[in-house]
Amino acid sequence: MDNLPAYSVAVATVADIQAALAFASEHDISVSVKTSGHSYAGSSAMKGSLLIWMAEFEKFGTIATHTDSCGTATEQVLKVGGGQVWGEAYPVVGDAGRDIVGGGGLTVAAAGGWLMGGGLSALSRTFGYGIDNVVAFEVVAADGVLRTADACSEPDHYWPLRGGGGGA
Repeated sequence: MDNLPAYSVAVATVADIQAALAFASEHDISVSVKTSGHSYAGSSAMKGSLLIWMAEFEKFGTIATHTDSCGTATEQVLKVGGGQVWGEAYPVVGDAGRDIVGGGGLTVAAAGGWLMGGGLSALSRTFGYGIDNVVAFEVVAADGVLRTADACSEPDHYWPLRGGGGGA
């Protein structure tokens, strides 16, 4: 296989991700990220990289009101962790009597490639794509800094994560 990483690390906390990025930076190693690893194209791995594996990362599971940095409150928001799969998210939403734009596979990560590819869902005709429903991202940037990106803060991270940017 041509795309195997040279190193891999299973992360459980933001500090683990920051340490992995610092190691990669210090040793000039490219970084790849794997959430659930369901990429048929193998895009969750890269030859010679440091693979950051998110499966053991912190899981969430409460539905609450989210207030973004603009001061806009959105009710009924489910926060998911980087490696959290739909099989862990759907019961929380179902127990609350709510619907969610989500993936069809229970073992597919809710915040991984499915979302970054737009997030097509059986509910997309009614509620839009998965990415259209994201109110904020918590992301450890390449410089190792944890950032919360939403419509009013960190636009250099928020809009590209939402699919914005050049397509030419």
